[in-house]
Amino acid sequence: ICEDEPLLLYGPTGLTYEWQDGSSNQFYYIEAGTYAPGTYSIILNATTDSGCEFADALILTVHTCSVGVDEVGLEASLVYPQPANEHVYLDIDLTDQPWAISVRDAAGREVHRGMWSGGSAPLFNVSSWREGWYQIQLLDGDRSLVRPLMVRH
Repeated sequence: ICEDEPLLLYGPTGLTYEWQDGSSNQFYYIEAGTYAPGTYSIILNATTDSGCEFADALILTVHTCSVGVDEVGLEASLVYPQPANEHVYLDIDLTDQPWAISVRDAAGREVHRGMWSGGSAPLFNVSSWREGWYQIQLLDGDRSLVRPLMVRH
C-alpha cells in the first residue's frame, strides 16, 4: 500500500481474536500514515470456542507513492493510446534512471514485468493480451506512478 492509504484487515467470523498490537476485534484498521515506508508483519491469532488456535500473518509493504501534482513531471504523465491494441507508450517529462514496470490485470495477476528507460520506446506490446482493464505501475526508486490501461482489439 502507499503510506497515505488506509487498510482494513479482518479475521474469519465466529472466533476470538488477538492482533499483534493486543487488540481483540475481528477487524484491524490501519490508518493512513501509521507505518513508514518499509515491510512489516501483521499477525492475527484466533481461537475457537472449543479452544482450537489459529495464526495467520500478512506481510505488509508500505511504499512512498506519488499523490500530488507537486511531484515534478508526474502530474502530466500520460499512457497512450487509450484503448491500446498493440504498443503502449508513456509520455513523461523525466527519466534520469530506468523505471521498473509491473502490469496487473483486473484480477490482480501480474501479466508483465520489465524496465523502461524513457524516450520514445514503447513500454510493452499488448497485441496478445485479453481485452479489458489493466493497471500499470512504474517505480523509479522513491516514486511510484500508477496509471490505468484499456486493451481492446
